[in-house]
Amino acid sequence: MKKLLPLIFALNLAILVFAPKTIANTGISISPPTIELLIAPNKNVVQNISLHNLGEAASYRVSLHRLIPLGEDGGSTIDLNPLDPATVPFVFTFPTSLNLQANESTSFTFTIAAASTDKSQAFSLALGFASEQSQASPNSTSTQPIIVLPLLLTLSPDGALDLSLTLENFELPVIADSMLPFDINPKVFNRSSFMHRPGGELVITSPRGVKNNYPVVPSLVLGQTTRRLRFDPVPTLSPSISRFGPHTFAFTLTTPSGKTILTSERIVWFLPLRLILAILSLALIIFAVYLKKSRDQHYAH
Repeated sequence: MKKLLPLIFALNLAILVFAPKTIANTGISISPPTIELLIAPNKNVVQNISLHNLGEAASYRVSLHRLIPLGEDGGSTIDLNPLDPATVPFVFTFPTSLNLQANESTSFTFTIAAASTDKSQAFSLALGFASEQSQASPNSTSTQPIIVLPLLLTLSPDGALDLSLTLENFELPVIADSMLPFDINPKVFNRSSFMHRPGGELVITSPRGVKNNYPVVPSLVLGQTTRRLRFDPVPTLSPSISRFGPHTFAFTLTTPSGKTILTSERIVWFLPLRLILAILSLALIIFAVYLKKSRDQHYAH
């Protein structure tokens, strides 16, 4: 069996789950902000996690939770009930409490022992850090926030993960007004149970053959979720009377290695509809005035 190396990626994702009220001067920063691992069965992974206390001295309870996708922009929340260890094929080892002085930095090891399995599975979990500072004030009704470190695990014996992505919200109009902004907001639905981070690009070609490229910013799409794609730069076409005729919108979605997953192409005819409407309205007014004058002259004779 091919040996799999754990893959750890630091993503630009920071998830903070707040209760209705929070106490000021508390909080910690966590590095890495997200952990993503591909693990082979019967293997152990040791991850070092660093913490920095941003507020006053505090104690934190550390616990595992299920991560719940929220919305189409990569947001998440957690199940506030601690994870039942019997529901996942892993054994986790980590400290369940931490004491941090003001502005103190520390680190600890987080160990994952994978069970034996012959099928690939994906798990969206989170390590939660809940402050216990409120215990010092028994009469306080405020609740501390839970600061979350997303933990995205894929257990696979061979690394062969189902890749099934579909493109949504790319049904562009046949005719569009070039005098109005034109936005493109495609989404990707991950039909599989495994997380993927697709890339790709949108290419807009004018009737003269001028191409504008808008690369997709690779973003993690969890299994059975929809993610709104981000582009850099953003493909928003500003109003322009010079935008005229058929424009081709060609979209390509790729794997991180550059392999094409899917392609889609749309043609949109841009016309200055508001200008055309204004000209027609003016022509009708002129015609009506001319017709009235003609009738007035006729009755005058």
